[in-house]
Amino acid sequence: MLSVDVEQHVNLQFCVKLGKSSTKTYDLLKKVYGDECLSHTQVIDWFQRFREGREEIGDYRRPGRPSISRTDANIEKVGEIVQQNCRLSI
Repeated sequence: MLSVDVEQHVNLQFCVKLGKSSTKTYDLLKKVYGDECLSHTQVIDWFQRFREGREEIGDYRRPGRPSISRTDANIEKVGEIVQQNCRLSI
């Protein structure tokens, strides 16, 4: 199953190939995905990429640290901190 973002990228690419405008494409995506829709800025950015000939629908890999810091060690550490001070919550 495709993620919602990738699914929207596929639909965006389809709208570009149909000759739709970026605003019309955003309106269609918003109608289908509601609150899960990409932002208007993201739609414009991806629309431009596809119009320039990009075929890949996924994001390019980026160097640097991953954006997620949820590890078993961090979860355990947070649990210990919460147990030490009952006024804290997760």
